[in-house]
Amino acid sequence: MQEADAGGTIRVLLADDEQPFLDALSPLIERQPQLAVVGTALDGLAAIELADELGPDAVVIGRVRRRPGRPARSRASSALAPGQAPL
Repeated sequence: MQEADAGGTIRVLLADDEQPFLDALSPLIERQPQLAVVGTALDGLAAIELADELGPDAVVIGRVRRRPGRPARSRASSALAPGQAPL
């Protein structure tokens, strides 16, 4: 598992269906010198796509919109690559 980039920074993807929540959480995470927000997603499908594209070290999954037949959080969590941690 790659826990951080070469500079020691843990790369974080945020997912929640409320933009104001993402807008509030992102700067809080960025204030931590060892953390960097690499992307945000407003729904489960976008979270899956961004996790695949960006390869973050951690994914913070809040409330995300459901897709028919399956809760979005479960689907997004199951799509994480080995070494990615849902929070």
